[in-house]
Amino acid sequence: MFLTMFVLFAGPAISADFVNRGFVTADDYPTASIRRNEEGATLSLVVVDPQGKVVRCETIVSSNHPLLDQAACKAIKRARAKPAKDRNGEIVYGAFKRWNLFFMPAPGSRPNSPFPESVDVEYIVNRLPDGSPPYAISVVNVVVDAQGTAESCDIAHSGGAPALDAIACDQGVRALHLTPIMVTPVMPVRSVQQFKIGFVVKPDDGEQSEGQSDTPITPPEPPAAHSSP
Repeated sequence: MFLTMFVLFAGPAISADFVNRGFVTADDYPTASIRRNEEGATLSLVVVDPQGKVVRCETIVSSNHPLLDQAACKAIKRARAKPAKDRNGEIVYGAFKRWNLFFMPAPGSRPNSPFPESVDVEYIVNRLPDGSPPYAISVVNVVVDAQGTAESCDIAHSGGAPALDAIACDQGVRALHLTPIMVTPVMPVRSVQQFKIGFVVKPDDGEQSEGQSDTPITPPEPPAAHSSP
């Protein structure tokens, strides 16, 4: 007789995410916005249920054009998503943020960065560990219980140095204003929520910050709409 044993090993919590990239296209650009030459980037909070359905989309940073904000959330709500998992592999609600950019570049234009950089908590430090990028970001997946308390923190994307990731999961998480996901106004649920913790070197007086890359990115033909990775 053979006895098969299955052992479950705890792993890092996994954030909800979209199944496919590029679901926001030029077809999502509102016709009225094109006529008015409206452009802008909008940051949306996305909530995904355990079945992988986008159940909520909220504008966190507006493009200053309501039609563009609405178009971004309309595209997000029809997108396919993967649900979040906690450290034990249990499927739970998930929340993360995504930029969507609507722009009509002139022929031959080369914007430096298609998406604004944004973090939930930023630390200004005297120096960064050797080998770190000029502007380091640790992306963390935090399991938040129904009372809004952090159960665990895992690094989804490293800031480039273990010391920065350790700070992100310790001081960074404690600096966040955590709240549970509300399925209804009176029903909070456990979830995995993703945040970005940034680290930047304090520039010397008179020096310009090196936080942004000057690598050019070639834009597509106008009009165009894109979602951040």
